[in-house]
Amino acid sequence: MILKLATFNLRYQNDGDKALGRDFAARRASIAAQLRAAVPDAVGFQELLPGMRDWLESELGDYQFVGVEREAGFGGECNAIAFRKDAVRLHETYTFWLSPTPDVPGSRFEKQSSCPRICTVTLLRHRPTGQLFRFFNTHLDYAQEYAMEEGLKLVFAAARREQEKQRLPLVITGDFNFTPADAPYRLISENGYADLAADSGGTFHKFGALEQPKKIDYILSDGSFHPLDLQVWHADAAGCTLSDHNGLMVQAGA
Repeated sequence: MILKLATFNLRYQNDGDKALGRDFAARRASIAAQLRAAVPDAVGFQELLPGMRDWLESELGDYQFVGVEREAGFGGECNAIAFRKDAVRLHETYTFWLSPTPDVPGSRFEKQSSCPRICTVTLLRHRPTGQLFRFFNTHLDYAQEYAMEEGLKLVFAAARREQEKQRLPLVITGDFNFTPADAPYRLISENGYADLAADSGGTFHKFGALEQPKKIDYILSDGSFHPLDLQVWHADAAGCTLSDHNGLMVQAGA
């Protein structure tokens, strides 16, 4: 089984970006064009607000989107997973909160930003081969290292529980908000994971404003996928950046 697996922080719709011509409405056609050109089998999005999701779902009819919003009333941002309907079939999906009470919508750690954090989980089947695989997508806290670490531990624990049921090829995508030089990075190797997009270079560039972009976006696997090729999505043909993060897509075999 060979799949194209992607992660993409789209930068939430922010009215403050309009003056600079980089709000989502100004970028969305280029984002959709990039996705149509790359044809990922499954992609984990971060910072997807309901209106953004509605537009992408209407524009990308070949894809099914799953996942719920992170706030207590199911509003706000979503870590949606989208997959090609002709290549992948959904068997199961659920969302949990990165908190001491993962089943409580809107819950969070006391020591973190005001933003609840979630992980979207799917069990998918690759239609051409019949092979099942698991795809997790998350977005860790940006403000507190404690919440980054504890949140990632919960993601790894959930993956471990799923793999104990049946070991399958597994990938975890997301914006982790830490770099390979930061302390939480050690948790990746300590839990038996490696970054399939390790050669991506810096991924967060603040719409090109950072001289040294920061590597904070990852496509992890526990050894069940191995990378064959890497694409970095930065700008459209006119040079306009697609987001304040680069999108990453790995062609991977399992």
